[in-house]
Parts: sequence; C-alpha cells; structure tokens
Amino acid sequence: MVFGCHRGCPLSIGLLLEGKSDERVISRLVARCCNSSPTLYVRKLSGHGNMFNLRKVTALVDSLVREHPDVSKIAVCVDQDCEPERKGKAFDAEMGLSDLQRPVKYCVVTQALEGWLLADATAVSKWIGKSLQTPNPEELCNPNKWLKDALRKHTPKRTYNKITDGSRLAELVTCEVVVQRNASFGKFLELVCQT
Repeated sequence: MVFGCHRGCPLSIGLLLEGKSDERVISRLVARCCNSSPTLYVRKLSGHGNMFNLRKVTALVDSLVREHPDVSKIAVCVDQDCEPERKGKAFDAEMGLSDLQRPVKYCVVTQALEGWLLADATAVSKWIGKSLQTPNPEELCNPNKWLKDALRKHTPKRTYNKITDGSRLAELVTCEVVVQRNASFGKFLELVCQT
C-alpha cells in the first residue's frame, strides 16, 4: 500500500517535529511510502509542552507560510509516550489553531517514532543481522530503549544512534507492515501523502 496524492501533485507540507532525528527518519519514510513524495519543510519545536503551545506553534506556522507560500497544510508530529491525554491535547490544539492561514493537523505517534520503525520485525532483523520478534509497538512505552537493548544484546560492538540507525531502519521497513502494526503511521501517511 503506497499512499499517493491526487489533484495537482506534488504537495508541499510543513512539518513540526520534536527532535533532531525525526526529520531524517520521517523524510525517508515519506519518500518510501508516498506515491508522489511531497516537499517537506521541517521546523523543530523541542519539548512536548511546546508542541501544544498555541502561541509557539502559531509563530512557527506563520513563519513557515511566509517563507514557503506553497505549503498547503501543516502536520505536527508528537510522541504519545504512553500518555493518552496527549490525544486530547492534540485535538484541543487543532481547534485552537483552526483560524490559521493553513490547516494544522496533529499526528500523535504511538508511542514514539521508533514504534513505527520496530513495527516491521523483518526490517529490524535485517538491521540487527539476526531473526527477531518485535513487541507490539502500540503497547511499548519506550521503543527507543527496546531498539537500543536489542542492538546491544545481539551486536555488542554497536551502539544505537537515533539518526543513523533510525534512518537505516526507515529505509528497510515495508510501509504496509508498519501501517498494520501501528495505526498512527497510517494516519500520518494519510495526512502527508494525500491532498
């Protein structure tokens, strides 16, 4: 299942992300999983609290749209980190941002970006070099720790780096598998791959 955009591709999308590693990993996932890759304009907004701070998000959206008037919508990706109330905060933030120049939609990543990566056990096995079963990524509060521990256990000379290893895993995953095992990834693809 490759998601595609319709009516006047390519899209230009503003992405507000939490961390340094997110940009590279998400860019690779979008390139692999969208039929026609949108142009991504990324801004980082560190800290969960800032992701829901309407004043800060509004300032970033206004700046991004001024700099890139072709942006059609804004996606804000925030990790859930086993805090269910973040979905409610995301809904409230969307409502509070509804009068901006471009639509702003939140994607609450279950439970974190690494949960998308570890959803594909075959990709994780190729990356580590040993056949592994991966846990349910929607129930694992710290998928980043699981990946670090699995790498340390099976390849003790390697250490996990969120940017390089995350990017490598993003190149290995099968999009359909990730969508099946982590529903938030399917919602993200619908948001960024379709008009």
